[in-house]
Amino acid sequence: MAKGQFKVMDSDIHVDEPHDLWLKYIEPRFKDRAPRFAPIDGSHTNGWQFEGKVFPAFFDRPERRRLGLIRREKARARHLAMGRYKDPAEDLPGDDPRAMLQAMDREGIDVAIVFRTRGAHLVGVDGLDGACASSARTGSCSRIIR
Repeated sequence: MAKGQFKVMDSDIHVDEPHDLWLKYIEPRFKDRAPRFAPIDGSHTNGWQFEGKVFPAFFDRPERRRLGLIRREKARARHLAMGRYKDPAEDLPGDDPRAMLQAMDREGIDVAIVFRTRGAHLVGVDGLDGACASSARTGSCSRIIR
């Protein structure tokens, strides 16, 4: 509880799915079609790939990856300036539930709700059959309540 007076809720917390989420939890009949976190063709960058598409959209384009890197660098500089941490190495990973709880404690957040993750994009592939989309959706929406 922030300063003991009010409960603080974050309704737009950002997390990343663990890279093995779909391989672990998708129905066995869809395992060969499961979303994968792997090197993107023609680059040294890993990204989500599903049904022949990369996620986030157009992340296979060098300019899109460059802009993503700039956004991350600006966010890191902003977090340092705000005192969220003193060293960028203290930045917590977004795919570790314990780290997310630690980040919530750091910022005084009591309840966090995750509405969208990259998983929400994966089930929006045109032409994806409903059963596979439903199975691929495993873990893409969640909430953290203590």
